[in-house]
Amino acid sequence: MKPAFTLIEVIISLVLLSMIIVFSYKAIDGLKKSNGFYQKRFDKEVIKYKIKKELFYDIFGSFSISVKKGSHYDTLDIVSDNSNFGIIRPHIRYEVKDKTLYRVESPRNFPKRVDEGFLKYIKFEIVLKNVKKFKAFVSSSGVLIRLNDMIYEVGR
Repeated sequence: MKPAFTLIEVIISLVLLSMIIVFSYKAIDGLKKSNGFYQKRFDKEVIKYKIKKELFYDIFGSFSISVKKGSHYDTLDIVSDNSNFGIIRPHIRYEVKDKTLYRVESPRNFPKRVDEGFLKYIKFEIVLKNVKKFKAFVSSSGVLIRLNDMIYEVGR
């Protein structure tokens, strides 16, 4: 007579296998959730780092800095050695329009009113969307910037 598995042994092994699969699925699902959570935090930290790095290079290489105060959004004007577009000694403006923070570069000083003739000189990039607050404070030692819930301090 050949040795074979009994029906009870097969049923017990199937029950054990299904329990292992259920626990494995729960563990994998928990890993997916925690991975998503930490990926969001990592993405936020990368954005914060990029903004701080850009502000550091703009402010550290600055010749002049001025701030125009607004209720929720300030406008930060900088003349710096740092250019993302190859402009020599650019005039840089950080300005919020429609809850989006823009970094604008120009080889010329920004006029009070920008007309179509001036638009051909400017280059811009989006720094951050969904901006609730952008405030800048200038002192002799550096600049303090509040951007939403983040605070950046950049020394000169």
